[in-house]
Amino acid sequence: MKMPLTPGWNQVGNPFAFRVAWSNVRAENALGAVALEPPVGWDEAAQRYRDADVSMLEPFEGYWVRNPMPGVIDLVVPAIESIPLTTTSATANANAHANANASVNAPPRSRTASSAEDTWQLRLTVTCNDQADSRNVLGVDARAAEGPDPLDRSDPPAAPGPSVSLYFLDPSATGTTPLTSDFRPLPSRSGSPAGEGKLWAFDVVRPGDTVAASDAVLTLAGLESVPPEFEVRLLDRELGRELDARQLSRYPFVSTRRRHVLAAGDARFELRVGTSAYIASAGSAARPGATRLSPIFPSPMSSSATIRFTLAQAGPVRLDAFDVTGRRVCALARGEHSAGTHELSWRGIDDAGHSLPPGVYLIRLAVGAHVEQRRVVKIR
Repeated sequence: MKMPLTPGWNQVGNPFAFRVAWSNVRAENALGAVALEPPVGWDEAAQRYRDADVSMLEPFEGYWVRNPMPGVIDLVVPAIESIPLTTTSATANANAHANANASVNAPPRSRTASSAEDTWQLRLTVTCNDQADSRNVLGVDARAAEGPDPLDRSDPPAAPGPSVSLYFLDPSATGTTPLTSDFRPLPSRSGSPAGEGKLWAFDVVRPGDTVAASDAVLTLAGLESVPPEFEVRLLDRELGRELDARQLSRYPFVSTRRRHVLAAGDARFELRVGTSAYIASAGSAARPGATRLSPIFPSPMSSSATIRFTLAQAGPVRLDAFDVTGRRVCALARGEHSAGTHELSWRGIDDAGHSLPPGVYLIRLAVGAHVEQRRVVKIR
C-alpha cells in the first residue's frame, strides 16, 4: 500500500487487518529512500500522545508521520504481517534493537560506570489544569550532532481540544522545527569554558485553550544520570530567575502562550548543563533590586490574569484580592517565599471557588512593613 505524504505532518493508518512492523515500512521519492522519524501514537485513555516511539502499526489505527522533505514523498506500507515472537526470540530481538538504535523516549537511565562518560538524558514534564506532556527528552550522546540528527524527535501537532505542549528550539537557528527530543554531542572536558556544557532553549504552549493564564508545573526526571561534576541550571527568562535544578523537585509558573515561538531567543526557559566554568561563562539572571508588585495583566480580564511580585530577599508573603468596599474576597498566596520574582494566575474567583461579579478589584501584597496594591478590572 502506497500513501502520498505532503511536507510536514500527515495522518496515516495501517490499512490491513494485521500488525505491520514500522521497520518494514519505507519512504521514498524520485531520488531514492527518505529517512523518517518513527510515527507518533495517541493514547485514547489518557487523551494525550504516547511517550514511546511507535514500532508497530496496529490494524486500522491512526498515527502522525512527518515528511521532512520540501516535496511530496511516498510512504510504502507492505502487506507483511508481524508475527508475535516467542519469549526467547523476542528478548534477543529487543536486545539487538536496543543496541542498534537510540531509545530516546525511554525513561531516563541511571548512571553506571559504563555510561558515566558518554550518555545521559533528562525527561521534562509539564502539567497544566488536567493536561500533561511528558514526551520531552533532552541529553547528550556520542552519536548526536549539533543541529538535526537521527536521535531527535519533532514535536507533533497540537492535540485536539485544550492541551499543553513543551518543545525545544535550536539555539543556533531561527524558524526550525520544534522538537520533543533534542540530543547533543558530548561537551568538551577541556579547553574553552564555553565548550564545557550545553544549553537547551524551550517553551510551553497551550493550543486550543481560551484561558489567558493558567497555573502550570514543570518537573525534571533523570538528574541522577548527569555527571556529578556538571551543574544543572534552569533559567526562567520571563521572571529573570536562575535555579539549581538539582535542588528543584518542581517549578510552578503561569502559562500564557497559546502560539509557538519560532526562535530560541524568544523561548521562556533555558536549561544549562556543564562545568562551573561553563555556567559562569553563560552569565546569570539579574538579582531583584526591590520588593514590588507588578501591574496585573491583562486588565481588563475576562477569563484570568497573571499576578507577579518580586522580593528583594526571602520572607513571609500575604497576597490577597479585595473588592472596592475593602472586603477580602480571596487569599492568593501565603507563607515563606524565596528572593526573586514569583507569579500566579487568578481567575476572578473567591475563596470558595465561586466566580466574582464584574467590577474593580484590588490585589494587595504585604511583605513585612511593605504594603503595595494594584487594580484589576473584571469584565465578566
